[in-house]
Amino acid sequence: KQEHELPVDMETISLDRDAEDVDLNHYRIGKIEGFEVLKKVKTLCLRQNLIKCIENLEELQSLRELDLYDNQIKKIENLEALTELEVLDISFNLLRNIEGIDKLTRLKKLFLVNNKINKIENISNLHQLQMLELGSNRIRSNRLTKMEGLQSLVNLRELYLSHNGIEVIEGLENNVQ
Repeated sequence: KQEHELPVDMETISLDRDAEDVDLNHYRIGKIEGFEVLKKVKTLCLRQNLIKCIENLEELQSLRELDLYDNQIKKIENLEALTELEVLDISFNLLRNIEGIDKLTRLKKLFLVNNKINKIENISNLHQLQMLELGSNRIRSNRLTKMEGLQSLVNLRELYLSHNGIEVIEGLENNVQ
C-alpha cells in the first residue's frame, strides 16, 4: 500500500440503489459510509481500499457476500445485523482476533488469510460453515494440539491452515463425513 494514497470522497462515487452486486475494488475508499441506499445489495466487494473500520453496514439486510480483502482493518465488528451473510472475506488485513461473527449463523465461507490471528476462537456457533481459510496467520501449535471450537462445525468441508506453524491437528473427529 502506498502511504501517501489519500482516501476518496465517497460523495464522488455514485451508487446504484437497485444494484444487487456492487464492486468498488481499488477505489481508495477510506471509510464505509453512504451505503445505506443499497437496500437490494447481495454482494458488496470493497477489495484493496483504505478501510480501517467495519461500520455503517447494518442497513444492508439482504447482504449475502461481503469482501473486505486487502484493507487496513484491525477488528471484526458491527456485523451482527447482517444475518443473511454467507460469505465473508477479511483476508490481508491487520486482524489479531476472530470475534464479532458469532451471530452470523448462516455463514458458509470465512476467509481470514494473512492476518495476525494467533488463535481459532468464537466460531463454534457457525454451524453452516463449510470453508474456513486461516492460512498465513500466527496460529502455532505451542501446547495447543486441539483445534478448539471446530468440533461443532459439522458442515465444515474445507479447512486451510497453511503457513502457520501448526504441527499437530486433533479435535476434528466430528468433522469427518
